Amino acid sequence: MIDWAHRYGSERWLILLAFGCIYFIWGSTYLAIRFAVETLPPFMMVMGRCLVAGGVLYAWARLTGAQRPTPSHWARGVLTGGLLFGGGQAVLAGVERTVDSGLAALVLATIPVWMIVLQLSSQRPTARTIAGVVLGLGGVAILVTPGSGVAAVDPLSGALLLLCSLSWAIGSLVSRSGLPSSSALSTALQLLGGSLVSGLISLASGELGELNVAILTPKSLFAFAYLTVFGTLVTFTAYSWLLGRCDAAAVGSYAFVNPVVAVLVGWAFGGEALSVIMIVAAVVIVAGVYLVVTSKRERQPVVPEEAPEACSS
Repeated sequence: MIDWAHRYGSERWLILLAFGCIYFIWGSTYLAIRFAVETLPPFMMVMGRCLVAGGVLYAWARLTGAQRPTPSHWARGVLTGGLLFGGGQAVLAGVERTVDSGLAALVLATIPVWMIVLQLSSQRPTARTIAGVVLGLGGVAILVTPGSGVAAVDPLSGALLLLCSLSWAIGSLVSRSGLPSSSALSTALQLLGGSLVSGLISLASGELGELNVAILTPKSLFAFAYLTVFGTLVTFTAYSWLLGRCDAAAVGSYAFVNPVVAVLVGWAFGGEALSVIMIVAAVVIVAGVYLVVTSKRERQPVVPEEAPEACSS
């Protein structure tokens, strides 16, 4: 097996920092989304955060020497961004108008499952990976069991959240090819593509008529700013960067940690429920994360130029 520390060298601390971003900052964005959509239309909100963050990143990438993207790069950016943000984040934002942020995060813990299923034809999961997924989803099941302190989700919202998970998983895998080699430029194209798709859906659904500047609250505006800077500009850049260097299942493991963070943040700052059962489930979920992240050790070695090695020691 390729030694992680030898291969990444000085990048190791960057990888750890990037994982910290997608684990903890993204976990906190679920509550921020709930606050933002209290007075902002969901697709319009996602369009705005993607447009601002994508525009800043695009300008930065071009000023620092990135080549002008080709039409095929733009097309892949629209496809990937549409899946990640139009089908993922924007639909999630709409669902969070009626569903607790912690519960929404729990359902989105199915993202690694979708990623593994989508890669079955090219990569067989190990017993360790399967055990980690089962354990992680088992923790989610504990959290949604009656008496856990989490309100039930209605069937339509549950189906939409599962659609979000699938859309995000497909977008994550599609983003691994066809985009510029520059991480900043690649991320910018996906964000701008997501802004375009979310904006078109917003127009088609008549959201413009929902926007009322007079009722916008400081809480919603602050949440929007937090989502734009930290949830999108910082964290999505880290996510895209990790996808180019680490195994998709390892990167996707953030979906097991995010629910724990989301539940705790929702309880502490959003008045959402917290119980002893939730704490027990959190331990189970983290154990599942550990198995998924370290499962690469059991797989066959790969040539670095052909496939990214998992981020494990």
